[in-house]
Amino acid sequence: VKVHEGAIGSINFAEDTSANDEGLKVQREAVAELIKETDATIAEKKASITDNEEAIKTKEAEVTTSNDCKLAEKQLQNLKNKEETYTTDLTDLETYKKELEKSLANLGGADGT
Repeated sequence: VKVHEGAIGSINFAEDTSANDEGLKVQREAVAELIKETDATIAEKKASITDNEEAIKTKEAEVTTSNDCKLAEKQLQNLKNKEETYTTDLTDLETYKKELEKSLANLGGADGT
């Protein structure tokens, strides 16, 4: 049994080709469900990145017009740091999804059935 630990959780799957069909079906369904959950998380992360990009644009304008430039600059830097974290998280999630898809293919199903 191989264990994969990723951004969302872990999945165990048998690599023994003599495993019964019902067990493989259950495992394929579990991996397919993790792929769906990962897709949803990726969509949420992309939305967060878009929202953060808008906040950065707003804050950049504020830096030049605000009476408290130092505070606005600090807030802008925090937003840029958040963007970097979101981008890293997104990359990790996309990598995790590819690994799940490989696992699903190894289990004999690309459609989760």
